[in-house]
Amino acid sequence: MKNVLIYAIFFYLFVNTACLGNPSYKIEGQSEDRITLEDAQDEPENNIDEAQNASTIFNIQAGEETETQIPAACDGFRENQEIIACVDTFPTTISGDTNRGQSVFDKYACADDIDESGPEQIIRVELNTPSYLFVSLKDPTDDEVDVDLHILSDLSNDGCLDRGHLDAGDFLPAGTYYIVVDSWVDAEQYIHAGAYTLDVHQLSLDAMRQAGLSDTLSEDTLTAFARARKTHDVSGTTFAVVDFSRPASDTRFFLFDIASRGLLFREQTSHGLESATSADAAIANYFDNQPASDASSLGVAMVGDSLSSEHVELVGLEPSLNSALQERGTTLRQFSALEADFIERSGFTQPTQAGDIGLAPDVYEAVIDEMPFGSFVLFSHHEIDWKNHSIYFE
Repeated sequence: MKNVLIYAIFFYLFVNTACLGNPSYKIEGQSEDRITLEDAQDEPENNIDEAQNASTIFNIQAGEETETQIPAACDGFRENQEIIACVDTFPTTISGDTNRGQSVFDKYACADDIDESGPEQIIRVELNTPSYLFVSLKDPTDDEVDVDLHILSDLSNDGCLDRGHLDAGDFLPAGTYYIVVDSWVDAEQYIHAGAYTLDVHQLSLDAMRQAGLSDTLSEDTLTAFARARKTHDVSGTTFAVVDFSRPASDTRFFLFDIASRGLLFREQTSHGLESATSADAAIANYFDNQPASDASSLGVAMVGDSLSSEHVELVGLEPSLNSALQERGTTLRQFSALEADFIERSGFTQPTQAGDIGLAPDVYEAVIDEMPFGSFVLFSHHEIDWKNHSIYFE
């Protein structure tokens, strides 16, 4: 009976608001969505019950000039907490102000030493397929504003999946999640609340499969990437994966961006000289972690320092799989043997020394421009059980 009464009141308020001629909220821009909290609430209320009745939930349709609606998936509130928007299309940009929120969460299980007792705002996210969910803040215009991002599986402190000062992300099953933008409180108890703008992005398993990766490798890549990013072993929004299960004659180097650009490059790449089989140099079937080896290594690595305009070092992050990469001088580099005319003349792709990962000179610079220091790189082979030795799959 109580639920029926609540829905009746909500429907009455919604209908009367529409009849009074309040402005409808439209999406700004053509390439991405944007909603501004100031448009939704002219006069914020501190009273919890009034705030619940006055709150507006937005369903944002990407790239369309359309009025917002209240869908069934986003029609609920949790007691004492206000959801200001519901997102189910990507990318989406949302603007708000934590001064207009309520202070419900003081800290989060994923960083319980940080005081987040200032007011926060909550955004609901619906993922209809397993995806890497990524949220990032744009630089605030006010130096006094310091808000943090939290991704929650439910509206509880213990539901925190990831958090960050500027961005947060995780590889998640399909379902409902929450982004909480919370105001940091410093040691002098100053509350750094204020205006913010954030972007919500999704990279789905489906998108990776469509790019040419297998189901297993797509899931392995996002699993390892999420764990490496949470532990701050890697940084940035791009990641590469090399599928050594494929021959060197195939395009097996994939570069993705989690900030909604998806697949950036799919290229041919070489493997180490000692990884090649005697019968076919284009096939790799041996990998090791020996300092003096010319074989390639498997597992998670990151992009290191730029050594020249034609080389960047690779840093192994796996003690049992690729920790010798730097010692042996393994790099990601230009490799003229991958030029189309060379392959056409010779009829095969040559392997490299020191387990280097070669790219054709005509794409190398463009690829490296998208892979700054700290970028994630995964080397995989589906017939070799490397995951049992990986620290990212323990």
